[in-house]
Amino acid sequence: MHNDLGIVRDEQGDLQKAKAELERAIALDPKYALAHNNLGMVLAKLGDQEQARFHHERATSIDPQFANAR
Repeated sequence: MHNDLGIVRDEQGDLQKAKAELERAIALDPKYALAHNNLGMVLAKLGDQEQARFHHERATSIDPQFANAR
C-alpha cells in the first residue's frame, strides 16, 4: 500500500510525500525491491544521486530484474 501511495504522490509532484511513503514501505519490508527502485527514482528527482544509487543497487541485489534501474 505504501509503495502505491508513493507512486501516486510522485505522479502528483509531491516528492517529499512520495519519499516518505516509499520509506515506510521499505521499513515494513526491507527486501521489497520495487519500493527500493521507486525510492531511488524519487531520490534522483530530488537530486540525491548518492542515495538514489544506493536504492537502485539494493533493488538489483534483491531482484536482478531491476538491473536496468542503474
